[in-house]
Amino acid sequence: MRTLAKPTRLLVLLTPFLMTGCGTAFSGTSADSACLSFKPIHASTKDTTQTKREVVQHNARYEALCK
Repeated sequence: MRTLAKPTRLLVLLTPFLMTGCGTAFSGTSADSACLSFKPIHASTKDTTQTKREVVQHNARYEALCK
């Protein structure tokens, strides 16, 4: 019986582990998973006008994706 070379044997042994890393049990969309950490934010009275615009844009994106 011929034995496999060490690199080949290692590849054969690691392949199942590498293949299972690609599978997921997630059945929703990527927007669903993003909404777990993506929340509306509120502007401060100390924020600049540009920052306040960015807060409004952020919250609009949140509404479009997560509501």
